[in-house]
Amino acid sequence: MPEPPKQPPDLRGTVVAGLWPGAPVPRPSAPFSPVAALSLAALPTRNKAAGLPGPCRRPIAAAVSVSAPLAVVLLSGGLDSTTVAAIARERGFRILALTIDYNQRHRIELDAAARVAAVYAERHIVLPLDLSGFGGSALTDAIDVPKSGVAPGIPVTYVPARNTIFLSVALGWAEAAGARDLFIGVNALDYSGYPDCRPEFVQAFETMANLATKAGVEGDRFAVNTPLAAMTKADIVREGARLGVDFGLTWSCYDPVDGRPCGSCDSCRLRAKGFAEAGVPDPAL
Repeated sequence: MPEPPKQPPDLRGTVVAGLWPGAPVPRPSAPFSPVAALSLAALPTRNKAAGLPGPCRRPIAAAVSVSAPLAVVLLSGGLDSTTVAAIARERGFRILALTIDYNQRHRIELDAAARVAAVYAERHIVLPLDLSGFGGSALTDAIDVPKSGVAPGIPVTYVPARNTIFLSVALGWAEAAGARDLFIGVNALDYSGYPDCRPEFVQAFETMANLATKAGVEGDRFAVNTPLAAMTKADIVREGARLGVDFGLTWSCYDPVDGRPCGSCDSCRLRAKGFAEAGVPDPAL
């Protein structure tokens, strides 16, 4: 096994190969700038007969071998994407973790993504894709993050077409790497109302992916796996706990204050609600 680097460089846009538990955690060096219940029948449930807890093409494997299939996991470093990474590992995939540095307000989540990737990923890419040039969101523009509670409608923390952009990049890496499964931690129950977290969007993207790629049109089809889509936040916490996820590695807050969660933004409130309802203490607080 190769020796890990002692002083990792700025990893934005680079590949980290061969990460394992206990390896030094790479950190971005850029300054911080800062529905009703869904039926799984509405999702691509390829292993329904196997009784899997969420949509996936292949059955759960007890361990991940070097010959196991690859999957690209969109990894933000948050509670949801970390739990998804653990699920993908349990299902027998070798993980290619993709983190997008979109110059988000809460850049501290990039550190969390690196910590999580060190546990679960075979390779980790932190790709710089600055969406602040477009603006239009409290996460990428000079717009205040709401702190008055989760309200109806699509909030100003929605980043225009973010999941479409992120999944498109993940699809490109997947096709190049020979992976045919993408994993994303979208959730359509305890969530902020983002349109690109809905099953209809995921199904449409998967259809597009198989129309727009060489692999897809040649019959080597892609699957977009959304194992959290029909879970509440409490369900997600319970699932992560079952899988042994270290929630202390994760980050959720949109508007950190002196490196600590603000406790008032939608993401903080939904996280707190999930841990409280699951009866699990949040080690990140």
